[in-house]
Amino acid sequence: MPMADIFQQALEHHRRGELAEAAELYERIIAEQPAHADALHLLGVVLHQDGQNDQALKLIQEAIRIRPEQAIYYCNLSNVQRALGHSDDALASCDKALEIQPGMFEAQLNKGLILLRSNQAEKAEPVLRAAIEARPDDSRAYTYLGECLTALQQEPEAMDAYRTALDKDPHSALAHSGLGLALLSQGEPEAAYPHLKSAAELLPDSAIAIANHARCMVELGRVEEGLTVFDDAMQIEPTVLEINLEIGNAWIEAHDLDEADGWFQRVLRSHPDQRTAWTGLARIAANRRQFDQAIAQYQAVLQQNPNYPDALNGLADVYWQTGDRTAAIDFLKKLVLLQPNRADRHARLGEHLARFGDEAAAVASFRAALKKNPRCPAALAGLAAILRGQLPDSERQQIEALLPRLARFDCKAALALGLAHVHDDRGEFAQAAEYLQKGNAWKKQHWRRHGRSVDHDKLAAFTDAIIQHFDAEFFARVDEFGIDSHRPVFVVGLPNSGTVVVERLLASHPQVFVAGPRHFVMQAVQCLPDAVGEKSEPLACLQKITPLAVRTCASRMMQQLDQLDGGKALRIADTTGENYYFVGFIKLMFPDARIIH
Repeated sequence: MPMADIFQQALEHHRRGELAEAAELYERIIAEQPAHADALHLLGVVLHQDGQNDQALKLIQEAIRIRPEQAIYYCNLSNVQRALGHSDDALASCDKALEIQPGMFEAQLNKGLILLRSNQAEKAEPVLRAAIEARPDDSRAYTYLGECLTALQQEPEAMDAYRTALDKDPHSALAHSGLGLALLSQGEPEAAYPHLKSAAELLPDSAIAIANHARCMVELGRVEEGLTVFDDAMQIEPTVLEINLEIGNAWIEAHDLDEADGWFQRVLRSHPDQRTAWTGLARIAANRRQFDQAIAQYQAVLQQNPNYPDALNGLADVYWQTGDRTAAIDFLKKLVLLQPNRADRHARLGEHLARFGDEAAAVASFRAALKKNPRCPAALAGLAAILRGQLPDSERQQIEALLPRLARFDCKAALALGLAHVHDDRGEFAQAAEYLQKGNAWKKQHWRRHGRSVDHDKLAAFTDAIIQHFDAEFFARVDEFGIDSHRPVFVVGLPNSGTVVVERLLASHPQVFVAGPRHFVMQAVQCLPDAVGEKSEPLACLQKITPLAVRTCASRMMQQLDQLDGGKALRIADTTGENYYFVGFIKLMFPDARIIH
């Protein structure tokens, strides 16, 4: 059979993906014609596709030596060099291909991808746009452009690029994956889910694609399902760092902190400086209310990378929980500056500004979020809660249209309760009541799914025990046990009962320092058993309480409060609303304190 016919057969096998058959015929040609450049080149391509890059490199270089004018040889050589980690050589090969054949699509595509993988997204962007001009119907250039724009924090433009790629090729797994992850980063797990599911189906052997699908399930609140899918990813590739980290985060969402701790520790054994693992451990500490430990771990990460988003976000959470609202908001503002195109960052800042009482700034943050993502649930819910009857009809209608499309119960609850405020302010009480019922039901479902359902019997028993222990006879017995100080003020009450308004009024007085919501009272209560040498619950040890034990715990709390303002203000206000559970303990420790309900 003539060599030309054998070569044609080899090409047909190659096009069908029958690499072994193609390689056998290419080798047969080379055995008879050692200088057959096309056979050398294509055998090198086959070996590259089979992962044998060292041999592929030698074959393609030999083909180039024989026929140095072939641009495609240099283009495929760049693929091999990139696979071997020789980025500079790969770029040089692309440039040589473009020198021989200006505007060559494959060379531009390769060059853009090499720059992108070398963390040179700014240089990659114009190259990828040139590739699109050279071949506007090829989906790959749009997909890589989407990845490039994501790296440049241009998320809306990146999503447009991914959508264009899918218009060109609806079965592009990389485009589905890129768009899904971009939507996930913008706080739209519902919209992300079908794309990440498609990517996992199109790439059934890709552990990363399957893990991204699992991560989206976790974001949607389907934590148990997500963990099952993570198991599928681990069966394929158990050592992928990112998957192990995501599983750790998923176990936090499942409220199994010990299991989560094990996954992060596993990563740190092989990668002791892995930042995401350390921030995961900090999250666990915060969930265990070990706030000092959490802060120390987050700050250690920031010493290595001052702009690490997860650590900044985590510190904002911890400082808010411990009552340092100013610090929390400062960290959220820094996050917005670092990631200005992330709608969820703007929305979260808006939520905290609203709780802080700065409604004008909160509205501005929510509007900024909606510019990045007009469907951002947190921003729409926040605007509805603040503007109430003044919310534009267009945004009210947008919320109504968005509600049935959402899967997360917390998002549905926030939007429904926001609409309840809108209708209530407009005097539309029947509609307000309907949305209140829906919102409360969705909130209960969210709590139940996250293991936070209320045990009404246990709560009733706790309330009865408080009434039983803190009676007139008890207070007569302990009348002089506490600290004689008029300095602390405690603002207590249910959510949305006016505690924020009271806090703002107190803050306007020059002799009052507002400490914000702190957990100092709860911490002081929890130390009472140790102070009396008991291992029981605080309520159970009240009969054995001594003046020394009470003053020890109260003094510890006063030291915590004094550290906040240096002991300078005449009054210092703790505005932890849920301290209504501990009013009896407050009266025990600070009999002269003012309690505002």
